[in-house]
Amino acid sequence: MALLVTLFLVLINIFNNTTNVSPNTEGMTAISSWMLACIFFVFGALMSYAFILYLLLRQKAGKMKMKWEGLNIIYNKNCRIHHPPDVKKRLEELEEIEGWRKMAAIDSIFLYLFPLLFFVFNVFYWPFWTLMPGDDE
Repeated sequence: MALLVTLFLVLINIFNNTTNVSPNTEGMTAISSWMLACIFFVFGALMSYAFILYLLLRQKAGKMKMKWEGLNIIYNKNCRIHHPPDVKKRLEELEEIEGWRKMAAIDSIFLYLFPLLFFVFNVFYWPFWTLMPGDDE
Protein backbone atom coordinates (compact mmCIF):
# COMPACT_ATOMS: atom_id res chain seq x y z
CA MET A 1 0.00 0.00 0.00
CA ALA A 2 2.81 2.40 0.88
CA LEU A 3 4.51 1.67 -2.43
CA LEU A 4 1.32 2.38 -4.38
CA VAL A 5 0.71 5.66 -2.56
CA THR A 6 4.32 6.72 -3.11
CA LEU A 7 4.13 5.82 -6.78
CA PHE A 8 0.85 7.70 -7.13
CA LEU A 9 2.31 10.84 -5.56
CA VAL A 10 5.47 10.61 -7.67
CA LEU A 11 3.40 10.30 -10.86
CA ILE A 12 1.33 13.32 -9.93
CA ASN A 13 4.52 15.28 -9.24
CA ILE A 14 6.01 14.25 -12.59
CA PHE A 15 2.77 15.16 -14.36
CA ASN A 16 2.72 18.59 -12.72
CA ASN A 17 6.37 19.20 -13.64
CA THR A 18 5.89 18.16 -17.27
CA THR A 19 2.80 20.34 -17.70
CA ASN A 20 4.63 23.33 -16.18
CA VAL A 21 7.72 22.87 -18.37
CA SER A 22 6.02 22.00 -21.65
CA PRO A 23 4.66 24.73 -23.93
CA ASN A 24 1.00 25.63 -23.67
CA THR A 25 -1.22 23.73 -26.09
CA GLU A 26 -4.95 23.62 -26.60
CA GLY A 27 -5.29 19.84 -26.81
CA MET A 28 -3.88 16.80 -25.12
CA THR A 29 -0.18 16.12 -25.64
CA ALA A 30 1.39 12.68 -25.86
CA ILE A 31 3.22 13.00 -22.54
CA SER A 32 0.16 14.30 -20.70
CA SER A 33 -2.02 11.47 -21.99
CA TRP A 34 0.69 8.94 -21.03
CA MET A 35 1.03 10.38 -17.53
CA LEU A 36 -2.73 10.52 -17.01
CA ALA A 37 -3.03 6.87 -18.07
CA CYS A 38 -0.27 5.86 -15.66
CA ILE A 39 -1.94 7.81 -12.86
CA PHE A 40 -5.24 6.12 -13.71
CA PHE A 41 -3.72 2.63 -13.53
CA VAL A 42 -1.98 3.28 -10.21
CA PHE A 43 -5.19 4.78 -8.82
CA GLY A 44 -7.06 1.69 -10.02
CA ALA A 45 -4.57 -0.53 -8.20
CA LEU A 46 -5.09 1.54 -5.05
CA MET A 47 -8.86 1.18 -5.37
CA SER A 48 -8.64 -2.59 -5.87
CA TYR A 49 -6.46 -2.83 -2.76
CA ALA A 50 -8.94 -0.69 -0.83
CA PHE A 51 -11.81 -2.90 -2.04
CA ILE A 52 -10.08 -6.05 -0.78
CA LEU A 53 -9.35 -4.37 2.56
CA TYR A 54 -13.01 -3.39 2.78
CA LEU A 55 -14.03 -7.01 2.20
CA LEU A 56 -11.60 -8.13 4.90
CA LEU A 57 -13.00 -5.61 7.34
CA ARG A 58 -16.58 -6.62 6.54
CA GLN A 59 -15.70 -10.28 6.99
CA LYS A 60 -14.04 -9.60 10.32
CA ALA A 61 -17.01 -7.54 11.52
CA GLY A 62 -19.39 -10.34 10.50
CA LYS A 63 -17.26 -12.89 12.29
CA MET A 64 -17.21 -10.81 15.47
CA LYS A 65 -20.98 -10.34 15.27
CA MET A 66 -21.48 -14.09 14.88
CA LYS A 67 -19.22 -14.71 17.87
CA TRP A 68 -21.13 -12.19 19.94
CA GLU A 69 -24.50 -13.66 19.00
CA GLY A 70 -23.23 -17.22 19.32
CA LEU A 71 -22.14 -17.02 22.91
CA ASN A 72 -24.47 -19.00 25.09
CA ILE A 73 -24.58 -18.13 28.72
CA ILE A 74 -25.44 -21.13 30.80
CA TYR A 75 -26.14 -20.45 34.41
CA ASN A 76 -25.00 -23.06 36.85
CA LYS A 77 -23.36 -22.89 40.22
CA ASN A 78 -20.02 -21.84 38.63
CA CYS A 79 -21.68 -19.32 36.22
CA ARG A 80 -19.51 -20.19 33.22
CA ILE A 81 -19.74 -18.91 29.68
CA HIS A 82 -19.78 -21.71 27.12
CA HIS A 83 -18.92 -21.23 23.47
CA PRO A 84 -21.08 -22.64 20.67
CA PRO A 85 -20.76 -26.33 19.83
CA ASP A 86 -18.11 -27.63 17.41
CA VAL A 87 -20.57 -27.90 14.55
CA LYS A 88 -21.30 -24.19 14.57
CA LYS A 89 -17.59 -23.45 14.88
CA ARG A 90 -16.83 -25.59 11.81
CA LEU A 91 -19.52 -23.81 9.80
CA GLU A 92 -17.97 -20.47 10.75
CA GLU A 93 -14.56 -21.74 9.62
CA LEU A 94 -16.04 -22.87 6.30
CA GLU A 95 -17.63 -19.44 5.79
CA GLU A 96 -14.28 -17.80 6.57
CA ILE A 97 -12.51 -20.04 4.05
CA GLU A 98 -15.15 -19.17 1.45
CA GLY A 99 -14.59 -15.47 2.14
CA TRP A 100 -10.84 -15.89 1.67
CA ARG A 101 -11.47 -17.70 -1.62
CA LYS A 102 -13.64 -14.84 -2.87
CA MET A 103 -10.97 -12.29 -1.97
CA ALA A 104 -8.27 -14.39 -3.64
CA ALA A 105 -10.42 -14.62 -6.77
CA ILE A 106 -10.93 -10.85 -6.82
CA ASP A 107 -7.21 -10.33 -6.30
CA SER A 108 -6.31 -12.68 -9.15
CA ILE A 109 -8.82 -10.92 -11.43
CA PHE A 110 -7.12 -7.60 -10.74
CA LEU A 111 -3.71 -9.25 -11.10
CA TYR A 112 -4.51 -10.17 -14.71
CA LEU A 113 -6.88 -7.31 -15.56
CA PHE A 114 -4.55 -4.36 -14.94
CA PRO A 115 -1.60 -5.61 -17.04
CA LEU A 116 -4.03 -6.59 -19.80
CA LEU A 117 -5.65 -3.16 -19.78
CA PHE A 118 -2.23 -1.49 -19.77
CA PHE A 119 -1.23 -3.60 -22.75
CA VAL A 120 -4.43 -2.64 -24.59
CA PHE A 121 -3.77 1.00 -23.77
CA ASN A 122 -0.26 0.70 -25.26
CA VAL A 123 -1.61 -0.99 -28.39
CA PHE A 124 -3.75 2.08 -29.06
CA TYR A 125 -1.47 4.74 -27.59
CA TRP A 126 1.73 4.19 -29.55
CA PRO A 127 0.24 3.98 -33.05
CA PHE A 128 -1.96 7.00 -32.35
CA TRP A 129 0.86 9.28 -31.22
CA THR A 130 3.65 7.96 -33.49
CA LEU A 131 1.65 7.67 -36.71
CA MET A 132 -0.31 10.87 -36.23
CA PRO A 133 0.59 13.44 -38.88
CA GLY A 134 2.50 16.40 -37.51
CA ASP A 135 2.17 20.09 -38.23
CA ASP A 136 5.33 20.18 -40.37
CA GLU A 137 3.97 18.01 -43.23
